[in-house]
Amino acid sequence: MKNNLKIYVRIALFSFIFLLFTCSKTPKNSFSDEVLAEKLENQTNEKITLADIYIPKSDSITIIDFWASWCPDCIKGLGAVKEIQQIYASKNVKFIFLSVDDDVSAWKRSIEKHQIKGTHFRLLDKWKKSKLCDYLEVSWIPRYLVLDANGKIIHYNSIEANDKELIAVLEKYAK
Repeated sequence: MKNNLKIYVRIALFSFIFLLFTCSKTPKNSFSDEVLAEKLENQTNEKITLADIYIPKSDSITIIDFWASWCPDCIKGLGAVKEIQQIYASKNVKFIFLSVDDDVSAWKRSIEKHQIKGTHFRLLDKWKKSKLCDYLEVSWIPRYLVLDANGKIIHYNSIEANDKELIAVLEKYAK
C-alpha cells in the first residue's frame, strides 16, 4: 500500500512539473520581423503593418490590450483600463487596442458604445492564425503587454488590466 502511494505521489509530482514547464509562457522582449509584418486595419479601414505602429525610441511606454467586442472578460475589464488611463493621464503612457474581431462593424460599434479611448487596430488574420498572437502566445483575451520607450516588451502576460505586476511596471516606468 505504501509503495502504491509513493508511486502515485511521484506520478503526480512529475505531471505537475511537466505541465509547469510545458504550459508556461516564455516571455519575449521584442518582436520578430515576421511579426512586425503582420497586417492590421485601423478604424478608417486603412491597412497597415505592426511595424507601422511600432515606434521604438518614443517618449512613451505603451500598453497593448488584445481584446474583442464579443469577449465578456474584455468588456468587464474596460473599467480597470479606464481607471489606469485616468491614473496615468499625465504620464507618458499610451494605449493601443488590438482587436481580434472578425466583424468590423461590431468592433467599431463596441469602441463607440464603451467609449474606449486610445489607438485602435484590428488583426486581419484570424486570432488563431495570427503570427503576432502565435508569437506572443495569446491564448486568452483580454491580454495586456507593456512596451518601454525603446519598444522592448517589459511586461509580457496579464489577463487583467489591474494585475499587480502590470501596475508595478507602470509605477516603475511611467514618468
